[in-house]
Amino acid sequence: MAHTPGPWIAVSSGNANNENQHAIQANDGTWIAETINHRPKWHSQKANARLIAAAPDLLNELRRTREWVAQYLDIPGHADAARFKVNAIDAVIAKAEGK
Repeated sequence: MAHTPGPWIAVSSGNANNENQHAIQANDGTWIAETINHRPKWHSQKANARLIAAAPDLLNELRRTREWVAQYLDIPGHADAARFKVNAIDAVIAKAEGK
């Protein structure tokens, strides 16, 4: 199953009594996720929401970076480092895709 297409944005989903709650929404308004206000880490909720909201963009850029690094797989002196990076990138992409 594919994820909801990006871009995603982080928005405040709290009210006057809970301003530290944040939601992640797709451009069409679909709610993707919501952070939960757990003290004493409530101050990190906005940062967590921003990171989650950036996920589709990060995944797309990672795929583009993989293509660029893969150019070096056949170049002597660069192949080993390129293979190492491509394998690491592939593992992260697989994790994001639930594989």
